[in-house]
Amino acid sequence: MITVHNNTYRHSPSRVKKVVGWGIFGLMAAAFFALLFAVLVMLLWNWLMPQIFGLVTITFWQAFGLVLLSRLLVGGWHRDHHDHHSRYPHAERMDREKRKAYRKFWEDEGRDAFEAYLERTAGDAANDDDKKD
Repeated sequence: MITVHNNTYRHSPSRVKKVVGWGIFGLMAAAFFALLFAVLVMLLWNWLMPQIFGLVTITFWQAFGLVLLSRLLVGGWHRDHHDHHSRYPHAERMDREKRKAYRKFWEDEGRDAFEAYLERTAGDAANDDDKKD
């Protein structure tokens, strides 16, 4: 049992099954989209390349190989949006510092600041109601 922020977190068998199920689903979905993409590449190649450049038509597996080859040569296997912290190491530190400051602000001034805000907005709402009449 692990305690995090006063909440109890357990590795229950149903949770493990759910995670494994989502993992299998993710792999199956990735395989499906890879195969679908290979079919699209094959169809586009066979439609365009022989007529434009005089090249031969290709099979499904050749198209799949082209997809893998192009991914290796051009795209690699990483996802850019996941590793923005590695390119901007200060971003994670800044987020951590903001969270600390946010918690400290609410510990020190949270209730008073919130009540002051409610008073200000209640006065503004009353003035808005008077203007409508």
